[in-house]
Amino acid sequence: MRIGAHTIIDAGAVLRERSLIGPNCYIGPATIVGAEALDVRQSMSPMRILRQAGGVRLGANVQILGHTTLVRATFGGFTEISDESIIDVHIYIAHDCKIGRRVTMVSGATVSGRCEIGDEVYIGPNA
Repeated sequence: MRIGAHTIIDAGAVLRERSLIGPNCYIGPATIVGAEALDVRQSMSPMRILRQAGGVRLGANVQILGHTTLVRATFGGFTEISDESIIDVHIYIAHDCKIGRRVTMVSGATVSGRCEIGDEVYIGPNA
């Protein structure tokens, strides 16, 4: 785990192994950086929690408000949020996602696994 200079980690936030946090970031209360994922393969019965082998990487000046979950990459590499992005409350970003620079995600949005969001994108509430 690495936390950049001048980054603020608020009360109740959880930073799990293989989390790389850039400088000047804010991690809000009750946020989880590096959560596990549910394995949803049809052949698995019962479904189970999949131990993620990768990590989460946040660029510089990223703001993540409270009650947000960022899932680690599945087989290596990183789930990534690039520089100057703002992630509102109650957001779920699944494994292996790539979020571009200066992205704004508003409350209740979900990004499912292996999605890529370009630079300067706005994602509205509950999307």
